[in-house]
Amino acid sequence: MKKERKIDTLGLIQKMAEKNKATVDVLEGLKNERSPDKWSQEEKQHFVPKSVREKDEKATNKDFKPKQFENAPDGNGYAVQKFEKFLNTENYRDKKESFVLSLSRDCMAKYEKLARGASYKLDIKTHRNDLMRKVLEDFIHQKYRKLLNLIEQE
Repeated sequence: MKKERKIDTLGLIQKMAEKNKATVDVLEGLKNERSPDKWSQEEKQHFVPKSVREKDEKATNKDFKPKQFENAPDGNGYAVQKFEKFLNTENYRDKKESFVLSLSRDCMAKYEKLARGASYKLDIKTHRNDLMRKVLEDFIHQKYRKLLNLIEQE
């Protein structure tokens, strides 16, 4: 018969606890080294995680506050104000569906330029695809019924 070896479980548990305590102490030391008290707000700004989507996808323009522009319908500022309002609205009636679209290089470049201009001048974070999606949604909701009626008349 083999001689059974007795395992000291209490000793093993105590050794594991000591190792764990050493690890916890090392982690606490690292946390203290990196404590936020050492840096001012400007220095640690790049450490703050930024969210790409800070609002719901179904958000509307209820909290939209336009910048002060000329309110005359024929003024240039009025067109910019309407464009800014357009960018801040979400027209999605249901969930976003993916779409594949082939456009000419010129058309894509114009959308890209428009999106960059809106992001830079109006401080509205927008991308080319979001802008195309909004234009298509606006077309469907605003002009679709009129065009359908014109087609049916002919």
